[in-house]
Formats: sequence, structure tokens, C-alpha cells
Amino acid sequence: MEQWRVESKREKDLRKRLEVEMKNREDKLVRMESDMKQLALSNEDLRRQLEVAMAFSKSTSPLTPKPGTPAATLAQAKSPPTVPCTRCESFQSRIHELENMEVHITAEKARLESQYKAYVADVGHLLLCVNLKFVFLLNRLHSMSHRDF
Repeated sequence: MEQWRVESKREKDLRKRLEVEMKNREDKLVRMESDMKQLALSNEDLRRQLEVAMAFSKSTSPLTPKPGTPAATLAQAKSPPTVPCTRCESFQSRIHELENMEVHITAEKARLESQYKAYVADVGHLLLCVNLKFVFLLNRLHSMSHRDF
């Protein structure tokens, strides 16, 4: 009878450990989803900045001084034409990096979701087995305790 009590306690402990591990994996999946959302927002923000920078680099002001005049020389010295292009290239490079990261994170998320679903199915099956064994042991313990009287 003591052996069944020990076995019952071991089964309860195993069930609790499995539930904790399942919760930890679920938390990890939620964190990855949050990270992916942050990357998507960052990517969108960089796209907007790139659009503004490109619009700025392509726009011409109606107050543009005539070429060759002192005002044109001063305007050219204050804002070199390569600055917006360099900034655009920097934004495009960063967007490309973020898109690559997004692809990798999406693949990792899909892999983890699949792994998590398989794990949940395994844990569910294992919990069912543990519960059945636990009920069996309790019934056996109960029937043995009635025999002793």
C-alpha cells in the first residue's frame, strides 16, 4: 500500500513538472510573438522615414536660387546633395536587415509553434496516462484499505 502512495506522489509531481514546463514554453512563444510585432513596427517606422527622406531628396523648392548666383553657391554649401541619398541608402540598408530578421523570426516562430503544438499533444497524452494511472492507484488503495477492515 505504501508503494502505491509513493507511486501516486511521484505521478502528481510529474504532472506538476509537465504543467510548469508547458507554461514556460507557452511564455517563450508569447515573447517571440511580441518581439516579432516590435520588429514589424520598427520596419514600418523605417519605411516611413525612408519615404520622407526620398521625398525630401527629390523635392525642389520654388525658392531655389538660380544656378551660378551667390545664393545658389551658399545653398549648395549648406546642404550637399549627397546627404539625403546617403541617408536613404542607410534607411534602405536597415530596412533590408529588418526584413531579413523578420523572415528568420517568422520561420523560427513557425518552427516553435509546431514544436509547441507537438509538445502540448505529447504532454496532454502523458497527463491523461498519469491521470488514469493515478485514478487506478487511488481505487486500488481505496479497495485495499477496505479489505483491511
